[in-house]
Amino acid sequence: MLSRCIYPHESLICSIHAQWAETAKPILEDARRLADGVEGVYGPGEKPYLAYNLSPSFNWDASGMTDAQMHTFCKDLGKLGFTWQFVTLAGFHLSSLNANRLCRTLVDQQSMLGYVEGIQRPEREEGVDTLTHQKWSGADLIDRTLQTMYGHGFSTAIQGEECTENQFGAKAPAGPSGTIEKAGAKASA
Repeated sequence: MLSRCIYPHESLICSIHAQWAETAKPILEDARRLADGVEGVYGPGEKPYLAYNLSPSFNWDASGMTDAQMHTFCKDLGKLGFTWQFVTLAGFHLSSLNANRLCRTLVDQQSMLGYVEGIQRPEREEGVDTLTHQKWSGADLIDRTLQTMYGHGFSTAIQGEECTENQFGAKAPAGPSGTIEKAGAKASA
């Protein structure tokens, strides 16, 4: 089946800039065969950009690779010329896992402390920009539009003085041991 991806279709050579092949399993040798097979398609030493789907559909633990091989898999693909490597549905799986963890912690374990320990504090410690999320929802754009329409000082500004986002810059929260924690730094409360 891989040979169908390698066979150069003369009429398409000038318009193919990327070559993407799906495989049933993450086998480096298959990727090597594809990379070697398209070598020279455009001329000596030339080949299209190669793409590899690091698919979540693969059962990576049952792939036959060791942890060390999985650790170097992306770099090994890069050495073969796979310049575009991606995980389809990574966000879907990440969101599902974290939604499951959040629900379990809110309902069964720690109430809001679970959210604060599992999400808000790590966002702050790692400098994740969505900690203050209003700008990501378009609040700035809406405020600027309303300012244009009604002038400065209108009472419904999303990002105004009373914005909950301002809480994050006002004061560092007390941690579990009574210490003040902000962006990884600690000081006595």
